[in-house]
Amino acid sequence: YRVDVTDANGCTGTDEVFINVANPPIVDLGNDLEACDGEEVTLDAGPDADTYLWSTGEVTQTIQVTTSGNYVVTVSRDGCDETDNVNVVFNDLPPVNFDFDDTCQDGSVAFQNQTTGGSSYLWDFGDGTQSILENPNKTYATAGTYNVSLTATSADNCPAATSKTIEVYDIPSPGFTT
Repeated sequence: YRVDVTDANGCTGTDEVFINVANPPIVDLGNDLEACDGEEVTLDAGPDADTYLWSTGEVTQTIQVTTSGNYVVTVSRDGCDETDNVNVVFNDLPPVNFDFDDTCQDGSVAFQNQTTGGSSYLWDFGDGTQSILENPNKTYATAGTYNVSLTATSADNCPAATSKTIEVYDIPSPGFTT
């Protein structure tokens, strides 16, 4: 801008000022997020700033979070600040457990699912077979030791698993002597 001033005596003075209008930085942390306990979520404030200040005290473009909460970032560029926030929720994993009794070859094993908070299940019986039933029965055709695993997934789509070993015994052969 330029201004010219003339006083009553006809004297003229001139002054100029230059105004630089800076574009504010852009920050968008996106929609609120859900993850499973044990996972890590990366929050990214974007590359459009000179400085970053997170509610955690971190001063980097990205941060990794592992606990539920509301995370706020203020970004600055050319003297202009912008702020955004995102809520992150970490959902619980279902506590997975099951029970069974060892059996003999060709005997049926009743697997008792003791998981709480599961909405779907995947059993791996250690012999190449699987089941999605909550409490399946299984017959092993061959004696041996098998590693059985159960993966339970919560309604929040958070999976957890556990494994146990089952012993399948040979069928005894009766022998008569004369």
